[in-house]
Amino acid sequence: MKQGGWRKRASERDGWGTWGGYMSAKVQKLEDQFCSEAAIQHQKDGTSSSIFSEVAIYVNGFTDPSADELRRLMMLHGGQYHVYYSRSKTTHIIATNLPNAKIKELKGEKVVRPEWITESIKAGCLLSYIPYQLYTKQSSIQKGLCFNTICKPEDPIPDNAFILSSTKHPSCIMHVDMDCFFVSVGIREKPDLKGKPVAVTSNRGSGKTLLRPGANPQLEWQYYQNKLLKGKAETGKLDLSTEHKLESPQVNGNEFDISVSSMAEIASCSYEARQAGIKNGMFFGQAKRLCPDLQAVSYDFQSYKAVAQTMYEILASYTHNIEAVSCDEALVDITEILAETGLSPEEIANAIRTEIKNKTKCSASIGIGSNILLARMATRSAKPDGQYHLKPEEVDDFIRSQLIIHLPGVGRTMESKLSALGIKTCGDLQCITMSKLQQEFGPKTGQMLFRFCRGLDDRPVQREKERKSVSAEINYGIRFTQ
Repeated sequence: MKQGGWRKRASERDGWGTWGGYMSAKVQKLEDQFCSEAAIQHQKDGTSSSIFSEVAIYVNGFTDPSADELRRLMMLHGGQYHVYYSRSKTTHIIATNLPNAKIKELKGEKVVRPEWITESIKAGCLLSYIPYQLYTKQSSIQKGLCFNTICKPEDPIPDNAFILSSTKHPSCIMHVDMDCFFVSVGIREKPDLKGKPVAVTSNRGSGKTLLRPGANPQLEWQYYQNKLLKGKAETGKLDLSTEHKLESPQVNGNEFDISVSSMAEIASCSYEARQAGIKNGMFFGQAKRLCPDLQAVSYDFQSYKAVAQTMYEILASYTHNIEAVSCDEALVDITEILAETGLSPEEIANAIRTEIKNKTKCSASIGIGSNILLARMATRSAKPDGQYHLKPEEVDDFIRSQLIIHLPGVGRTMESKLSALGIKTCGDLQCITMSKLQQEFGPKTGQMLFRFCRGLDDRPVQREKERKSVSAEINYGIRFTQ
């Protein structure tokens, strides 16, 4: 039979009589099948309602509840379930995640999360779909996808731009930082030193060092002071106060074999030492005068390597979304873990900290935030041996009180310039316009300061970073003779 004759014989009712009739017939067959099964389901379940009497849904992709369960719920509560999407008949699209291309394709359609159905059933009435929209049309937020709940607008975007809202789990970053790493590793097998002021240094612990032939400790100190002040003080005109002045060699009988204050630098010190005013980078001789009870611990590079490797292996057992900051510090994106496990950030952080302590005998502190900046700043509130989750609703108050020196990229030179402008805290910095900051510090730095002081940071956790430079600093074993 010719195709034209076949079409003439097909009736309009069965859907085969027009172009594309096969699909029309298939859709009609599925709708009839749905109605028949709905009647059976009503009798089987014994409960039914007409909550979704005006609703016809189409499920796009994976959902929870599943598509089959949503189909059953629509049967029980008077709705329609479409296997194939129809722009003219489908009233709502149910989805939990859509690619950007699909979002643009479906703009203007009612795309809602499956919770709208389940919570309407619990409420016993049809709830408004608006709070359950998968994406919304907005004209005052940053263009593109935005999962950061603290993002703030700077520039308007066209009305036809769409973004996702509450569909993916909010971004969550952990900053894992070992507490007093070198000290903690150095005293693991020395329980008598725990809780005491301890410093890791090359000095044996006396705070003194032998005067070597040709050495000039006063010149060394002047050089150090001049370097510290970055050339702002002239050599020979430095204030060598009693606190810092190096002792002159003493003659013991006929021998000239006496020590002077150690200029070995402190690589790391315990919290007890810090309470006495000791800081990393301080000369051990000076530190010993500040805290006579200060104990010295030698370097143990093999143990540092072993503990660092264990820490990273523990983190990698949870996720590979890790950015190594240093041997004792890492950034971890736990967004996917939270979505997959349903655990809270606090639960994951506590599990990681516990495992690190059990396997290394060293403690770690963890800061948690919605971006790298906030996670790192939260770590300051977590130390020592704790964890702190800076939640989105707490960010504004938290960030305003932070000192500008705590912002990444703000060193002492920039701090000095900002202080000259009357800026001490992030709250002060928020009062300065971006144009003013860019005028003072340049386009990139000005924008960085403007964003960071508001808690905004779009840097991703980078699993692999390209090395752009290699640096080395030698600060021990060097004696200046002239």
